Formats: sequence, structure tokens, C-alpha cells
Amino acid sequence: MPETTTNKTNEFVVKESTSTNLIIGAVFLMLFIFTLSNFLNKDHMLNPYASKTLYCVLFGTFSSAIGFIIHGLMPKTIITVNKDGFYFAGALKTNWENFISAEVTEIPVTGSYQDHFVLLIRYYNEAENGNFESQIPMQDTYDKSGEEVVDAIKKFYEAANIEKV
Repeated sequence: MPETTTNKTNEFVVKESTSTNLIIGAVFLMLFIFTLSNFLNKDHMLNPYASKTLYCVLFGTFSSAIGFIIHGLMPKTIITVNKDGFYFAGALKTNWENFISAEVTEIPVTGSYQDHFVLLIRYYNEAENGNFESQIPMQDTYDKSGEEVVDAIKKFYEAANIEKV
């Protein structure tokens, strides 16, 4: 199993994948250019329905391209694991004293052919006085896998040296 890597501040950070988002953005940009070059010089402009459809396709492909390219150039941090605890979307989910367990599992979705992997984080919430479970989706556009996240959680939890009663 590969060693879990941390950054300069001794944190394990999961961000959106730069390369995946840029590739998807480039594909949408090519679709936009192809549509623009092949259909604007044809007789499609005479038919108002075809014209509206063309503009919707142009808007959809261009806005998708821009969105994915922006996400690729400015990837946001999704998960952070450090000495203080586990963070999701910048908010502390649990500290190591209240942490119970973490695992990656697949949620079955009827009629879907896609993988639906989630990171299950079980923790004690002092404010609510009970145990809770958070399901964090592990999307394909993240730069780290669910197994790497679980390894980092185990590493930082062991480093925190918390005794469970």
C-alpha cells in the first residue's frame, strides 16, 4: 500500500482534480467550436425551432466548458485531515476525541449503472449527545481516492494518540 502523502503544513488535502476538470472543459470547448463552425453557416437559421435549439446547445456547451475550466484552474479543497480532526468543505466535521470510525462503501442506487462510493464518518456529537454518521460522496473528479483518505484518517488518528474508553 502506498504511503499517504501530506503537504507542507502536515495536512492531507483532497481537492478537485485539475487535469480531469481541464480535460472535460476542453471537450466541451471543442463541442462548442464544432457546433459554432458547422451550424452557423448553414440554413438552420431559417427554421426558428432549429435556431432556438442551436442557441441552447451553444449556451450549454460554452457554459459547461467555462465552468469546468474554472474548476480546473482553481480547484477547491473538499476534504482536509490534520492534527485537529476531519474537515469537509472547510468545516470541522469531528475532532479526534469524538471520532469513532471511517470507511469507504458503495451505496446501491436502484436503476443506476454508476458507482456511488461514499466515505462514512462516524463520530460522537457532544451538542446533540449522540453518535452520528456523515456520508461524504467520493466523486471521480477528486484528486485522491477514498482509500487514501481512510489511510490518512487512520494515520492522523493514531498520531493524536486518543485513548478510547
